[in-house]
Amino acid sequence: MDSSKYYRYLRDEAAIKTIEARAFRVSRLTELNDPFEWHIGFEGTPLGMEDEYERVLMDGFREQANRRMGIICFSKEIKDPVLWSHYTNIHRGIAFAVNMDVNPHLISNLQKVDYDKPPVVIPIQLFKQMTEIQKLEMIKDLHKQKSSSWRYEQEFRLVMALNECRPSGGSYLWDKMPPSFITHAIIGFRSSVSEQYLRQALDLNGFQHTQVLKAKRSRTTYEIKLEPTTKI
Repeated sequence: MDSSKYYRYLRDEAAIKTIEARAFRVSRLTELNDPFEWHIGFEGTPLGMEDEYERVLMDGFREQANRRMGIICFSKEIKDPVLWSHYTNIHRGIAFAVNMDVNPHLISNLQKVDYDKPPVVIPIQLFKQMTEIQKLEMIKDLHKQKSSSWRYEQEFRLVMALNECRPSGGSYLWDKMPPSFITHAIIGFRSSVSEQYLRQALDLNGFQHTQVLKAKRSRTTYEIKLEPTTKI
């Protein structure tokens, strides 16, 4: 696979819905699976009141950002079995390889997650004295940093303005992907989706040039190998 590719891991049903809708579901900031996302710490809060201060001081900013923006998460890694286990229902899903170069606007919105920054911690009195603009400036990049424990994900994120996405049943969909955006669809080695079914779904929804691959367990390493599917 091309080292410049980015990968989106999904469960089977979510992957098929993505193909049929020609759209990726946008994750909201309040839905992310890392509890430290979009979080800052306060120094000098009264003992036992830490949670209350965080709720009062931060919830409004989180909700304001959550109403305006969302993200779509990708990885630079495709061979790590841990990613397949965590994000494709224990290798029962599908990964998409995507080409960001098809749209310069995508590249400008693509942000690499930083695993080396320490958590943002600020004295409570200083935070209270800051203007709304100063507070927003301080927290605007929180979605770009995570604990070093998540480094294995090699994550990149597309940041989406929700007013540019399509509402759908309480969620938002990014439906501006060109046909050449998804270059490969990779079936997890435990997936129940057949090569024929996936090929048909891709062809019916405008992804005739997307290649179908099958993930396999390596017999010699702790890696996932990618193999071409049989002729369909």
